[in-house]
Amino acid sequence: MLTAGVATICYGTTLLRNSAFFSSDFRERLSRSTRDGYVGGEEATLNWQCQRKRGCIAAIPTITWKERRDFPGHLVVPARVGGYPLPRRCSLLIEKEKSHRFPTFFLENKTIGKMSMFPKISLRHEVEKYLKEGFVNKEVVSAFGKQEAERKFEILLNRLSHPPSFTTVRVNTHLASVQHVKDLLFDELQKQFNGLSVPILQHPDLQDVLLIPVIGPRKNIKKQHCEAIVGAQCGNAVLRGAHVYVPGIVSASKFMKAGDVISVYSDIKGKCKKGAKEFDGTKVFLGNGISELSRKEIFSGLPELKGIGIRMTEPIYLSPSFDSVLPSYLFLQNLPSAVVAHVLDPQPGEKILDLCAAPGGKTTHIAALMHDQGEVIALDKISNKVEKIKQNALLLGLNSIKAFCFDGTKALKLDMVKDAEGKPPFLPESFDRILLDAPCSGMGQRPNMACSWTLKEVTSYQPLQRKLFTVVS
Repeated sequence: MLTAGVATICYGTTLLRNSAFFSSDFRERLSRSTRDGYVGGEEATLNWQCQRKRGCIAAIPTITWKERRDFPGHLVVPARVGGYPLPRRCSLLIEKEKSHRFPTFFLENKTIGKMSMFPKISLRHEVEKYLKEGFVNKEVVSAFGKQEAERKFEILLNRLSHPPSFTTVRVNTHLASVQHVKDLLFDELQKQFNGLSVPILQHPDLQDVLLIPVIGPRKNIKKQHCEAIVGAQCGNAVLRGAHVYVPGIVSASKFMKAGDVISVYSDIKGKCKKGAKEFDGTKVFLGNGISELSRKEIFSGLPELKGIGIRMTEPIYLSPSFDSVLPSYLFLQNLPSAVVAHVLDPQPGEKILDLCAAPGGKTTHIAALMHDQGEVIALDKISNKVEKIKQNALLLGLNSIKAFCFDGTKALKLDMVKDAEGKPPFLPESFDRILLDAPCSGMGQRPNMACSWTLKEVTSYQPLQRKLFTVVS
């Protein structure tokens, strides 16, 4: 056992649901209130709320109108609020508050799950069967019944193919306050979205995490005759706000020129041939963009072509791009990854081990929570990944991190007499706390429309995970 204190294990990318960690009494208004012009000749105010609904965090815009003077008791519902189009299918709840003479509308987007944009994640039959057997277990069936448990499993598969409701970024509190970075980010997002007022919410429990609601799916985007096909991984990145980079382009229409408006599709099953002029296989529409290069330039074979190939202008999911946006102040990080460092609760002056650390998101988070006071040891067995950890630590201005290229399964050395000057392997009880995010299939990453892995590949991580658990426990 390497730790004398606390060991926190993040099993894969599973979202930790620790009721003791999250506050039970939860309903908090966050972010700024913005004026939204005039509705029916009267003033309207838009407030963004961050609420917990059924164990999840939801951003809910609360719109307050004054009654129309010409038609008492009537309200005019605009097509857009705060620059955002109202969803076609949404719940509008009118509440008459005793202390407030005007009604308040609570708008909750119901599109995900009810109006699915994409089919459920495509899996091999034996893989889906294996996952279903684990999900629809005796405990779940006992709580919900078999039919409801199976329905929930289908919902899960459907959600995996769609992007999350929020883009989450972690503030590097070592260099700046959350409010300062929030203000800077607000200005950056206004530039990206041409003045559209995008809400930035502070997570109610994780004070260094900011949430930006993802807008979509937008179904009124006109498909173009000129098309480009991108690989599945590139397509997933586009759904999270990225532009299309040249290496991700698999196919393009015959006469595509620089400056053309292009419809971008994802080859989710990997069947399109590189350089093809057309593709009739399974493809998913991602939105429209403007080509930065011609087809001839893209497929010229020049290795230096690695920049943006198509600049997305009308993505079906509107999500901010964080490419080179406040790189020393922000770290793009999924919510589960941001949770675990808070659960670990590192303290200044402690010695902490991150056993499988690349690319360093949780490592740098630990160091920031410790105010860069103490020692954070980061291990990974792949050298270029270790370099990435070092680059991130340097970029975020953190000096307490020491990264080593080392196999985590061999990090414990029982027959050593003394510590090897702070380098691995380590003696038992060398650390105050340990974080282990064991390698896994990563199938929980969203969006993920298709996974071609065999059952053998999916289950191949279990022996390695057991070895790592033995080292830290």
